[in-house]
Amino acid sequence: MNKQWKLIPAILGAWVCSALFSGCAVNVAGSGTDYPNTKVSGMVHSSADAPVSGARVQIIDDANWLADIINGQPVVLDSARTNAAGAFAIRRPASRIWNIQIDSRDEGLLTLDFGALVDSTKDTTYQFTLKPYATLSGTVQPDAGTPQSLALSGSSYGALVNADKSYSFPTLAAGAYVVVTGTDIAGSQQRSLGASIQMSPGAVVAGQTLPAPVNRVLVDDFSIGQYQTNIGRTIGDGWWYTVNDSVANGHSTISLSFVAGAEAYAGQSMRAVYTLDPQSAGPWALMGFFLGRDSENYDLSNLTALSFMAKGTGTVEVRFYSKMVDSVNGNTWQQFSYVLPLPAAWTPVTIPADSLQLPANSPAFQQGYTWAQVAPTIQIIYFIAYTPQNNPGDTITMYLDNVSLDGIKLETFVK
Repeated sequence: MNKQWKLIPAILGAWVCSALFSGCAVNVAGSGTDYPNTKVSGMVHSSADAPVSGARVQIIDDANWLADIINGQPVVLDSARTNAAGAFAIRRPASRIWNIQIDSRDEGLLTLDFGALVDSTKDTTYQFTLKPYATLSGTVQPDAGTPQSLALSGSSYGALVNADKSYSFPTLAAGAYVVVTGTDIAGSQQRSLGASIQMSPGAVVAGQTLPAPVNRVLVDDFSIGQYQTNIGRTIGDGWWYTVNDSVANGHSTISLSFVAGAEAYAGQSMRAVYTLDPQSAGPWALMGFFLGRDSENYDLSNLTALSFMAKGTGTVEVRFYSKMVDSVNGNTWQQFSYVLPLPAAWTPVTIPADSLQLPANSPAFQQGYTWAQVAPTIQIIYFIAYTPQNNPGDTITMYLDNVSLDGIKLETFVK
C-alpha cells in the first residue's frame, strides 16, 4: 500500500486547460524554426477586444517564487511594454516554470505556468485578453509582532501593511492566490503563509481579515479548491490525494469534497467520507497531502504540533510518512502516528509532535527509531480510517479546516 499513491482523478486535466491558461489563445505565425526561439511574442487585448497599448508584461519566476520572496530577491525575470497595436516581445527564460502577468491601467491578467505552454521551436504569437481588476482590502491579524507586508503567490502583487494593520490591493488580476505575510518579530521579518483567496474579475472585496501566522505554517484553509495545499501553490505540487484498499483487492471507498455554509468551519472546508468494506477482514481508506514537491523530504524537526479544526464521526489515525521508516525491513505501512476519535462539533485539534508514536509491534519501534531521527525525512501527512478502530461496513466522515504545522518556519519548504 505504502508505495501506491493514487492522486485524485481529474485534478490536472480540465483544470490546466481552463484555469492556468485562462485569457490566452495561441496563433502559430510560422511553420517553425530549427533553433530555440529566445523570445515570447504576444498580442494583448482588453475585455472589449481592443488592442491595449502600454500594458506592462512581466515574466514571473514561479520555480523560485517563494525563495525569492524570503530572500528579498525580485520575482520578475523580465518585463516589456506593449506597443500601439498591443504587441510585445519578451525574453524567454531557460526554465519552463514561469508565469505571465499583464497589467494595464484598467485591467489585468495572471496566467500561471505559462512556460509549460511555450514551444521554443515554433514562431508563435500568443493572444491575451485582459479582464477587469478586482480590489481587495481589509486588515491583517498577526499571532504576534507587527505585520509589515503582503505578497501574493505567483505574481508581483504586493502591499505594505499600515500602522493600523490595514492593507489594500486596488488593482489585482483575477485569480487564486496564497498570501505570504511579512511580520516584524524583534526587529527581524518573518515570512509565513497567511491564507488563500479567490478573486473574480471586477470583484470588490472589503473588510477581508488576513491572518499573519508566526512560528507556524498554514498548510491549507481550503478557501481555494482544486485539491492543492497553500504550500504547494507556492513551491509546486503539494496535492491532496486518496488511496483505498482496492490496491489489495478490497472494496472500501473514500471521496473528498468541499462544503460551505453551515457545514463549514469558515468559508469553505474539506469533507472526507470513508466507507469501509463490510466483507474485508482489514478494510481501510485514507486521504493525505504531500508536504511539497512529491519526491522531496522536508525537515519537521522543529515541529511542535500539527493543529487543525475538525469534526465528524468515527476514528481516524493521523500518520507522518517517512521513507526512513518505510525502508525498515518488514515495517510495511507503520509510521509515527496519533489516533483521533473525531469530535461531533467543530473543535480545535492539536497533536503534539511528542505524542506521535510507532506501533510497539513494528520493526522500526523494535529497532529503536525515534521521532527525532525520522522528523527530517517527512514527505506526507495522511488520515487513515481502518479496523479495529472502526468496524467493517462503517462510514467515517471527517470535516477538516485550517491545517497548520506549528513551530515550523516557511524557510523549511525552500530547497
